[in-house]
Amino acid sequence: MNEIDAKLSKLNHLLNEAQNLEETMTRRLAAMDLNLLVVFSVLMHEQSVTGAAKRLFVGQSAVSASLKRLRTLFGDPLFVKAGRGMVPTERALQILPAINQSLMHIHAFTFAPPSFDPAKASVTLRIGMSDDNEIVFLPAIIRALQKRAPHIRVIARPVSHLNICTALDSGDVDVGMSVFGELSNWHASEVLHEQGYGCLYDRHHHQESKRLTLKRYLQSQQVIVTFDGALEGKIDRILAAQKVQREVQIGTTRFATLPHLVKGSNLVASLPELIGRVLAKNHGLAFCALPFEVPPGLPRLAWHKRNDADPINQWLRKIIIEAVQKEIKQILS
Repeated sequence: MNEIDAKLSKLNHLLNEAQNLEETMTRRLAAMDLNLLVVFSVLMHEQSVTGAAKRLFVGQSAVSASLKRLRTLFGDPLFVKAGRGMVPTERALQILPAINQSLMHIHAFTFAPPSFDPAKASVTLRIGMSDDNEIVFLPAIIRALQKRAPHIRVIARPVSHLNICTALDSGDVDVGMSVFGELSNWHASEVLHEQGYGCLYDRHHHQESKRLTLKRYLQSQQVIVTFDGALEGKIDRILAAQKVQREVQIGTTRFATLPHLVKGSNLVASLPELIGRVLAKNHGLAFCALPFEVPPGLPRLAWHKRNDADPINQWLRKIIIEAVQKEIKQILS
């Protein structure tokens, strides 16, 4: 056998191996139900057969049967009981990123987004916002949207670090704006801006007209915004490290309530700078920086990665970022 024949023989051998591998993969994929990957993803999120069944609108027995098939497929328990729920095994955590990525790719090419013309679009956009962002930025965002897309409808929905992941996963909101904690790895986010914190108070009920001293601040009764019902937060932990404590008497879930509580009283509200400046201007109150150092907050714009390439979601994010930056400049000027 000459050199050319040897090379051709080797090439044919490699082609046969590749064909055999492709046939093996095809048989395995044909035998696998892709719905099992969906069940796995939901189980990972819910960590409960009952919760997964409700989310998928099927019976618990159907989810249990799918879990049994998943365990056989991957040769691993995947989820083990812990209290009333389940926790994923190490193998489940290892395959989660690949499965989520695969599901996102399948969704992307199966449900290709339609072309999008803002001037003609009549879709409804749902923006999740904490109410400080709603007060500060929603009017500017609405103006920007109406200028470019006059037929679009907008719904602002309340979100916080407590429910943003659920709201994005369920599609209740297209994007979310707030200071969020750690998001899931199937969510994306972008920091919108950096801002400090300050005090909102009625200058007629405090000796200091321009800036509260630390002594005056600590002597004043406090009102805070609390999403989880706790009457302490980041500021209290910072004060505790300095071995001092403030007196928090009132908690509310909405920044919009603060000026109505502060006005005509000796209450002091500690809050982010932008909402503090806007509320002070709109309600004839005073605003000053806190009399101690606090790390700045980082409000973010968050969305589900399944919408990364969606033209409507991309356009909405661009409009929001531009409107936020423009409004910040006006507030701080």
